[in-house]
Amino acid sequence: MHQEAAFPEGTHFEHIDDIDHCSLFMAMPPHSHSRPSDSFSERNFHVAIWDNDVIKLHERGHVTGIDGTIIERGWLKRKNAKLPKPLFYEAADGTRHEIDMTRQEKLYDDEDPYSVEVSREGIAVSTSGREHIACVLHKTAEDFSLLSSRVPPLLKLGYFDIAVREACVSLEWQIKSTIGSSLWGTQWR
Repeated sequence: MHQEAAFPEGTHFEHIDDIDHCSLFMAMPPHSHSRPSDSFSERNFHVAIWDNDVIKLHERGHVTGIDGTIIERGWLKRKNAKLPKPLFYEAADGTRHEIDMTRQEKLYDDEDPYSVEVSREGIAVSTSGREHIACVLHKTAEDFSLLSSRVPPLLKLGYFDIAVREACVSLEWQIKSTIGSSLWGTQWR
């Protein structure tokens, strides 16, 4: 099955941040030897995904680069380790009080996986993951014709990420037409 796209096989997604059970990744093309100086620049392509979804993808063998999971208390300890020590807050009366972070850590769950431990290289879609999504998208190609007649041919050619973008643009156009808005992209909020 032909699989070409803007993210060719071998693209890694470097873990750059996490918040509230969600991880933020930056796409790194294959054979890229230099890392952008600003990971959060709007010139980079970012992907946010729920940690539970990354864990499921890893368990099914659809992604590589997950070293394991971390419980909520471990996640908090890792975050707290990056903060300056000691840490203070200022009360209403102007007095400063040191924050006891170990006390805060005791409030968190020790049971369920909270976040993922991503390898230094980041995550990548595995061969089985690419094959799985290709099958799913091929089966649903006709359903996408409701959004745009240009989507099914792109899916049949294996240009999956381009097809998804085309479907999103078409959906946005349909919504804007329905509500009578002339704003596009980030202006539409």
